[in-house]
Amino acid sequence: MSPKKVSKGYSPFLLGVTILTGVVMVYGLIRVGDITLSVPRLTVPKFAKPTPPPPKQVLETKPFGITTNFPRLNNKDHISGRRNAQYMIVTYIDYDCEQCRDAYQFLQQFLTERKGDTALVVRHFPLDANPQARAKAVVAECIAQREGEKAFWAYTDTLLTSDPGDDIMGEECTESRDIARRLQADNQSASRFGIGGLPALYLINTKTNKALFAVGVIQVKQLQELVGQTK
Repeated sequence: MSPKKVSKGYSPFLLGVTILTGVVMVYGLIRVGDITLSVPRLTVPKFAKPTPPPPKQVLETKPFGITTNFPRLNNKDHISGRRNAQYMIVTYIDYDCEQCRDAYQFLQQFLTERKGDTALVVRHFPLDANPQARAKAVVAECIAQREGEKAFWAYTDTLLTSDPGDDIMGEECTESRDIARRLQADNQSASRFGIGGLPALYLINTKTNKALFAVGVIQVKQLQELVGQTK
């Protein structure tokens, strides 16, 4: 006898179980007054939030560590204080740089507190952003040639301690070859030591031949700390 063929229809029992299971599942999702949808929970990978760049700190102090490579004094430098002082600060200035004004006033306070063991040297570094700065540097050099160092420092003090809104130029002066060479030498000195912004200074211990380079507005307390690092 040939085997009987089995039909491939659904079993009534299995069909009933399937319907009953579906009813139970729907009932479980329906609550009084609302419907809750069963949504699979997705695992979202957590990514670290990108760190925004820090805001520009124009006045930030950035010491770059002890170095023995620093600007050496020459006979044309403008020095406030004793040339043989133990500590020498060489700072690059722009007469129209607002931060240079703040830095200069702290330097003057620092010199007063040091009572003669620290001298200050200023070198010109007029920025392109301040079109009148070079003209003022020329006038400062004219005054130095005609009236001497005391007059130069009086003019420098006036420019760097006056109200930034004051338009102080002083006498007119033609930029001679000597003055042009002087400004060029100061500019080359700044470039040689990698100075691209102001305020900037070197604090030099002439006894240990160590120096510390820093940029920014440095307050008196910070200057005192930097002195200790050069010993």
